[in-house]
Amino acid sequence: MRRLIYISLVTASLCDDHMETLVSTSSLRNHESGITGMLWFNGIHFAQVLEGDAEAVDAVMRRIVKDQRHTNIQIITDVTDDRRIFGTWGMTLANDGPERLAMSMLLLGSARGMAAPDGDRISDIVISSLD
Repeated sequence: MRRLIYISLVTASLCDDHMETLVSTSSLRNHESGITGMLWFNGIHFAQVLEGDAEAVDAVMRRIVKDQRHTNIQIITDVTDDRRIFGTWGMTLANDGPERLAMSMLLLGSARGMAAPDGDRISDIVISSLD
């Protein structure tokens, strides 16, 4: 199983309704492809974890790269693992509650010292979003 984590820079203003639609559509699509994961959004950056069959993750990433809602996609982690972290979650938004903390910790652990697409340190972005 492949686990890929990326961060990107948002190019458009997205309201809650847009995010609900994005997560709902992605969750259905991912479920059909055997992809699980989580999406994190702080109004400036997206960060997403995708896990599943390597070919399925590649297919999702090809769609993501073409998506006009964000740019400057930076891969933080791309590893093979024998287990899933996100169980049956086709896609969950990690902006509140324990999901936000879990995603923040995962990003912090994967991105030590790395810069986000806009040059800020990923750890600073994640920590500030927890305040």
